[in-house]
Amino acid sequence: MKELILSLLFIFYSNILFSQANTIGLLYHDLDKVEEGYTLFYPENQSTVFLINNCGEVVHTWEIDDIRVPGKEQYLDGLGRLYLASAQPLFQSPSFGSGGAGGVFEILSWNGDVEYRKVLADSLVRQHHDIHIMPNGNIMVIVWQNVSLAEAASYGFDTLSNPQIGFWPDKIIEIDPIIDSVIWEWNSMDHMIQNINTDLENFGVINEHPELININYIDFAFGRQDVHHINSIDYNSDLDQILLSVRNFNEVWIIDHSTTSLEASTHSGGNSGKGGDILYRWGNPAAYNSGGVSDQKLFRQHDASWIIDVNHPINGGILCYNNFIASELSLGNIFIPEINALTGDYILDENDMFLPAIFSDTINHPEILKTFSTAASNIQLQPNGNYMMCAGRQGRIFEVTSAGELVWEYLVPMRNGFPIEQGDEISLSENFTFSGRKYHPDFEGFIGKDLSPKGFIELNPNDAFCNLVKTENININSVVIFPNPVYDHLNFKETILSKISLINSIGQVVKIFDSHGGVSSINVSEIKPGLYILKIKGQNPVKFIKN
Repeated sequence: MKELILSLLFIFYSNILFSQANTIGLLYHDLDKVEEGYTLFYPENQSTVFLINNCGEVVHTWEIDDIRVPGKEQYLDGLGRLYLASAQPLFQSPSFGSGGAGGVFEILSWNGDVEYRKVLADSLVRQHHDIHIMPNGNIMVIVWQNVSLAEAASYGFDTLSNPQIGFWPDKIIEIDPIIDSVIWEWNSMDHMIQNINTDLENFGVINEHPELININYIDFAFGRQDVHHINSIDYNSDLDQILLSVRNFNEVWIIDHSTTSLEASTHSGGNSGKGGDILYRWGNPAAYNSGGVSDQKLFRQHDASWIIDVNHPINGGILCYNNFIASELSLGNIFIPEINALTGDYILDENDMFLPAIFSDTINHPEILKTFSTAASNIQLQPNGNYMMCAGRQGRIFEVTSAGELVWEYLVPMRNGFPIEQGDEISLSENFTFSGRKYHPDFEGFIGKDLSPKGFIELNPNDAFCNLVKTENININSVVIFPNPVYDHLNFKETILSKISLINSIGQVVKIFDSHGGVSSINVSEIKPGLYILKIKGQNPVKFIKN
């Protein structure tokens, strides 16, 4: 009975400790199960990129021009350089604008010096959403292109039935920053099909051509001019293929990168022999007039990426953030494309829908509403098998195990671009953050870099909070204490020769015991009843209850 009461007390006080101590910034941290590393993010409505440690402490920042805001993604390379997309107000076209709009792509040194800049923002093109660093140092960029309604009509776009006031489909360009030149391009307009105008060359039966894009499929564009809204790009060097997340089609597409730009504009060439046609698409077969409502699996998804890890049980699978499955429901999902081992072609079922039929796995915050975000967001597999997720509209970045156990949680402590105080509350979208990406301490870009803590983003931070679960050395032992619960004297199995910090349930250090002369017990009779943490250098933190 005593053990049951003790367990219940631990659960009760632990809930207080980890749900009420902080309202912003670091909310939870399981030292034993979280992946080591540093998290990179770029909140909306301001111009600083942050790198934080697992305690929520800032270890590095990049200060961008004050007039610029995210445009949207950010990555680090092996030299510690920041690859960044951003936007300036002057690029906001009076005739076209959409979520994810950028316009400036840059490479910044660790110290913030601009090593390369490319502006893609005028009346004809606009960089947006994601970028991807290729193995050879080139950069893949997603670009909107302005196609007049007259030109779109020449491809079979039904301007009479569709309410578009403009037509901005996507293309993918590969930039070599050394020579500042586009060396490869894929244009979605080269792969359109339609069943409206029989006089045009691209007329056809749409469900017989899943490799082509139905130019009149705008069911989820809702009149917006960016008809495809590709929001992420990934690359598989083993296959030499590109993965795209196409939000307005509720699909992911895979295209061949082994083509020349000329071949990519046709239906032949490259390793696939299919030029720039779609090799694989999944998530919403209705986009090519196949299947029914129940066959749709993706809903306004973001951040599609390959799992490329021979040691992972779902190696070769595709991971994505499935944003709007239902009202207040978002999930991380994994599915595995099926490939013909002899031909390398992706396999369709008897109904001409690409396989698989179902997801392989689902990932989410244990409190499922904390996963929900109607837009933005990302999911990232960690080296230890955990998953990091960012619920963009909540500005909530968290990490869970493959079994779904929460091991780390951080709430971006900014309101509309300005830091707020610890203890404040955040409303939806006030701390909008497109993504959060973790880099392991062994990441080569960190070699020789200063990653020491430099304070917190939030004002009046609770800087003792992380000490409840943080230790200087992971490979250490735990001190043995008794009795627990305790009334007056807490005893140690072995003599303690280090400073002992006593921390209460809201992260405050309430007493320090100088034990350098060696102590075998401490007097806790004067402290208030409750849950406490003993932090002893060289030992894991130990919880006890004071009665």
